[in-house]
Amino acid sequence: SEALYRRAMTMYRALYGEKHPSLAQGLNNLGLLFRAQGKLDEAAVSYREALAMNIALFGEVHPEVARVEGNLAFISYEAGNLPEAIALNREALAIQQQVLGSEHPEVAATMSTLGRWLSESGDAAAAEPLLRGSLERYGSLLPADHPDVAVAQLGLAKFLSAQGEYAEALPLIQAAAATLAGAYGEDHWICAHAN
Repeated sequence: SEALYRRAMTMYRALYGEKHPSLAQGLNNLGLLFRAQGKLDEAAVSYREALAMNIALFGEVHPEVARVEGNLAFISYEAGNLPEAIALNREALAIQQQVLGSEHPEVAATMSTLGRWLSESGDAAAAEPLLRGSLERYGSLLPADHPDVAVAQLGLAKFLSAQGEYAEALPLIQAAAATLAGAYGEDHWICAHAN
């Protein structure tokens, strides 16, 4: 599939030139493929090219800019550069909140990721409101038994457990485990995280 993506990029460049939304999306998709293959350096190059193109096309405050920054943040995280991952995710979140509003599923997802990474970096004071905010948003946007709500519950529960707040964490874990078992079956790998 890498060869097909590269062929598509060549065709997009021939059809549209060096700056077009389809080309930027193709570069982002190529980055996703490289990430899935574990080729982090190549993924970062694709994402950075897509990011620069999206900024040139749409300006710095646009959902596509936020999406590619978020993808680039995951590459930084997976490469072990937690400070850069946090910085990129903060930028993505600020853009998302500005263009999508604070009550949007993508905002909730980015808050959850940023909260987990801040917790991992030792910044519990910054992590907690993000993790709680993510769960609140998912809870207001989705049914209580939606898997995304359960994943947010687990994220907050893991944080609370690390802080020694077991009494608050336990009901979140129990609710998440029930939701995930109902959605995927008790033998699904994701249920192991809740048990």
